[in-house]
Amino acid sequence: MKKIVLIILLFFAFSCNNSFEKLKSIDQLEGSWESKKDIIKIDTDKMTISYNKDSMTLILSSRPYDRSKITVSSGSVMYFDAHVYINNNGSTIRIDEIRSGKSQVYKKIQ
Repeated sequence: MKKIVLIILLFFAFSCNNSFEKLKSIDQLEGSWESKKDIIKIDTDKMTISYNKDSMTLILSSRPYDRSKITVSSGSVMYFDAHVYINNNGSTIRIDEIRSGKSQVYKKIQ
């Protein structure tokens, strides 16, 4: 009985394993991404991010010591700080806003 419980616990531990990891480079965010609510376009050369088609272009900045932490602003107005994670094959990102605690998952648009 103990072995069965242990096997079930190990199964849940591996099946719930989070497949996201921290960014190694801000360039991993390049391109268009889609969630249930938004479409975003990230240009890492210009360091900009645009939400949906009608949105104004916002400034994207990252930390040299922690590439997974970004700030989205319009210059003097900060919209949010967030941690960004990417899955192993680069097809999905997760943006976790720090202050609000909101988390959004985006899939890469090809």
